[in-house]
Amino acid sequence: MTDRVQREASKGSANGSKAAARRRRCFLLPLVLFSLAAAAAEDRQSVCEENWKQAYAASATTGGAHDYVALLNSWKALEGQCKGSGVYEFRLATLYIANNQPKLALELLNSAQAWPLPYARLAPLVRLKTQMAVYVAEKPVSIEKIRSMKPQYMAIAAQEPDSPAVNEQVANFLLIVGDDREAIAYAEKSLKLQNDQWEPNRTLTIADYHIGEYAFAVMAGRRAQELRNSLVKDPEFMYAVAKSYAGVGNITVAKMTLAILNEQVPAEHGGPDWQDAVSFIRAQIAAGNQKN
Repeated sequence: MTDRVQREASKGSANGSKAAARRRRCFLLPLVLFSLAAAAAEDRQSVCEENWKQAYAASATTGGAHDYVALLNSWKALEGQCKGSGVYEFRLATLYIANNQPKLALELLNSAQAWPLPYARLAPLVRLKTQMAVYVAEKPVSIEKIRSMKPQYMAIAAQEPDSPAVNEQVANFLLIVGDDREAIAYAEKSLKLQNDQWEPNRTLTIADYHIGEYAFAVMAGRRAQELRNSLVKDPEFMYAVAKSYAGVGNITVAKMTLAILNEQVPAEHGGPDWQDAVSFIRAQIAAGNQKN
């Protein structure tokens, strides 16, 4: 009886071990499938990001600018390949903004919570940028409506402190609402995270001019234009550059900067901002601040 009991006990133990092994396999199988699905999703995102880089590069025009109409059409052609990746939806929303179609961007952003990471996390920033475009398009522009968005911008900055794009967008917002010193801090942080961006350098050029840091404005302006030569068609940027050159005593380059703006955007000549820049340069000359 003892031998039989031992054999039955051994048999039961073996069967228990097999059952336990089956349970472990059943438990691990979903984890394996999840890992494979996650890896496939990451691969798809990588492929779609590479497609974006290629389409973006192909849309480049002279001076570092881009043909956003052509880019929008090229990106839409990749819908079948990339829709649902998060990459497609995120980039499409930004292109709608670039093409002055904020309502389409907002419609797309309504489903942003379902986007895969990290794009779902970046969606609130795109939504703010879209709302900004709506407010800026209003006539007259309400700076108070725009300023009311500051808590939301600062909340995103706190959530994504190491994102160059977030810091750049926050810096640009702060420049628009006139918080120049805060704008400078966020622009500088963005450049520390990624130093080949023209946007934070543009922000620094204008904000440094506003607070009278003309030498810093000149340096940032040079760097911004190196990265995006089409800024010569941006009046706000060019006026800041011209007046900053005058502020450091380089009257010749200040006048040359206005001449370039006149060539690129003839409609600016004689307008209020043009006259203000001319008066600023003359004031620097009258004060004896002329080194060439």
